[in-house]
Amino acid sequence: MSVVDLRAFVSHNPDGTVVLCLDGELDAQSAPLVADWVKFALEAGATDLVVDLRDVTAVDDAGLWSLAAAHADALREGGSIHLRSPSKRAVDLLLMTGLDRALVIESPFREP
Repeated sequence: MSVVDLRAFVSHNPDGTVVLCLDGELDAQSAPLVADWVKFALEAGATDLVVDLRDVTAVDDAGLWSLAAAHADALREGGSIHLRSPSKRAVDLLLMTGLDRALVIESPFREP
């Protein structure tokens, strides 16, 4: 049995943007959770989502690909996903995988 170490807190900005604050590890095990959370937000009528990575303690390429897939889902619904406060490691992975061209990074990376 594996344990998924990722939690999400949801808030709404006055402009209607949904902010999904992730806390924990964004990796292959937690990636399906992210896809579900974005799907639920889109089904609830959200179009613009911000995924705040400030409290993500570890990230791998599978976790970032889940964000890219979620972004594609949002685009199909007429919305978008922006990343906020990714770690330097996350930014490095975004650059190495080319996902920096698909995902909008809203603010510069944070130091661990």
